[in-house]
Amino acid sequence: MEQKHATIRIKLGALEVEYEGESSFLQDHLVQTIRELLELQKEIPAPAESGSSTPAAAAVTNPNDVIDLSTSTIASLLKVDSGPALVVSAAAHMHFAKASSTFTRKELIIAMRAAPSYFKESYVSNLSVSLKRLVVDETLREIGTDTFALSAKTISDLEPKLRAA
Repeated sequence: MEQKHATIRIKLGALEVEYEGESSFLQDHLVQTIRELLELQKEIPAPAESGSSTPAAAAVTNPNDVIDLSTSTIASLLKVDSGPALVVSAAAHMHFAKASSTFTRKELIIAMRAAPSYFKESYVSNLSVSLKRLVVDETLREIGTDTFALSAKTISDLEPKLRAA
């Protein structure tokens, strides 16, 4: 039996989920997934509305949650020694210091260049490979064309290290 392909996007307040894959999953698990999302939404406080185009669910909404560290400082704390590691430092700077839950390739390059002690021009030349590797490794999420976000696991791994600085 041939599997059919399906795409669905569900937005429930600040919570948004997008699925692309076999339609059998949707047929068999959609209702349960929606129930779990509604339960999860009850546990997560609704963030304050802002004029930002950044999705509110992942944005830092409390000023006390901002970790005001430069890309260079984050790179130092993470002991950066490669292009992908500098990309993660730049992404962490965008997420934690700039309170931006998503960032473009161009914004990452700007943040990477802001760490001159760690930056090499070859990192920009190899950025597509680095981004692909980080997405496959689930360090970053690809939100759209040339738009990325830190994965929830990466955020939970980095936050304690950066707060301790």
